[in-house]
Amino acid sequence: MSFKQPWKRIIPIILLIAIFIGTDAVALTALQSGEENSMSQSQEVSSVHPDEWDRNLVYLAGDEVTYQGKTFQALRENQGEEPGSSGAWSLLSSEENSSTSISLFSSVESASYPSSQSNLPDTSTSSTSSPTLSSSMSASSIIDSSISSSGAVTQAKPTPSSSPSSTPISASKKIVAYYPSWKSNSVSELQVSYLTHVIYAFAIPTENGELLPLAGSSTVRALIDKCHRSGVKVLLAVGGWSHEGIPLESTFVKATETEEKRTRLTEALLTLCREYGFDGIDMDWEYPRAGQPSQEQYESLMVSLSKRLHEEGKLLTTAVIGGTDEQGHPYYDTYAQTSKVLAAVDWINIMAYDANETEHSSFTFAQNCLYFWRNTRGVPAGKLMLGVPFYGRPGGISYRTLIEKDSSARLSDSILFNGSKVWYNGESTIQKKAELAQKNAGGIMIWEITQDSPTNSLLQIIWKTLR
Repeated sequence: MSFKQPWKRIIPIILLIAIFIGTDAVALTALQSGEENSMSQSQEVSSVHPDEWDRNLVYLAGDEVTYQGKTFQALRENQGEEPGSSGAWSLLSSEENSSTSISLFSSVESASYPSSQSNLPDTSTSSTSSPTLSSSMSASSIIDSSISSSGAVTQAKPTPSSSPSSTPISASKKIVAYYPSWKSNSVSELQVSYLTHVIYAFAIPTENGELLPLAGSSTVRALIDKCHRSGVKVLLAVGGWSHEGIPLESTFVKATETEEKRTRLTEALLTLCREYGFDGIDMDWEYPRAGQPSQEQYESLMVSLSKRLHEEGKLLTTAVIGGTDEQGHPYYDTYAQTSKVLAAVDWINIMAYDANETEHSSFTFAQNCLYFWRNTRGVPAGKLMLGVPFYGRPGGISYRTLIEKDSSARLSDSILFNGSKVWYNGESTIQKKAELAQKNAGGIMIWEITQDSPTNSLLQIIWKTLR
């Protein structure tokens, strides 16, 4: 879950988004690489008419073409792949709706991603319906962000007008914390009264679709017992970035390459849930690849696993890559999280950290990630858990260690540690992220809970903000 970088071959996609406010159309042009555009949201731009698709030309990610009266945007480099019949293209508009701008802030609640098990009391809650934007309502007020000329979502100044974001999506927000198996001595310190869910990490798959013996069985039983006595649910995370220094991506691919193996893996996970009393599964496959066989394998596994878990009243969640780079450009492989997967899970845990080896989890990056999943992918806000780190980079140094060295570190997002600068999230940034989640998500996810400081607790700040 932690300490890993997005796959270096992930291809960014450039978005074309427009805002329609009242009777005044406010359009944002396609984001231009290397060019500065100072256009404000109050300015109007002329329509863009891309060239007709040519089978003989090579198109790059972000290129736009027209084909059979429709406008398409390339999701990746391609040649000769017909728009509308190839996964290389995304439909932007057609002749019948070309005169109407696309809403930047769509009503995500109307998207076809219902909670897969709505009868469970603690499955993801739905958000309130988003009203139509009026001329007095700033689009940035809904998500507390706007789009810069470079394509990044940047923090916007709040508007005095009322907005849907001023009303909480739900009175009950989730606080989800990962607990690593290698921290066997920290169960007694766990502040369960400030949590709704704990995710025990990790169960490790094998290439034949089985699982290695679960590490820390005594710790698991103590953890589940403590959590359940306080009404906190415990899920089991599967996978992670690596095991014993070896990335698990290829293991997941082989473990799910046939229906027989996927069934075997599903049954092994259900067996563990029953044996220990886990309340569900968190899938942490890093990462299925868009447009590759692993996408279909992952989808098939998640859909069938969702059905089996929900039949037994258990949850299914998944850890997902943040979604964008630091400038707000989406990663291509995020689209391996297909509509079927997003509908099958109770919520997604957005890993909005590890963007780089320095300031790896800024507030702006969190905005970008949340914006992508809520607005670009249309996932209902109640199914989004915004991930925050309780550690710093470089080195993965825990917040607890930083506070032990210098208690004033809580007031900043960086500190000199043994002569080197370390970036992390201090109290102010954690509170801002919790406020962002309060308005635009279903809650907060934490990697990982044992890294919190007992004297200057970030968890308590999150709880006070979301309660």
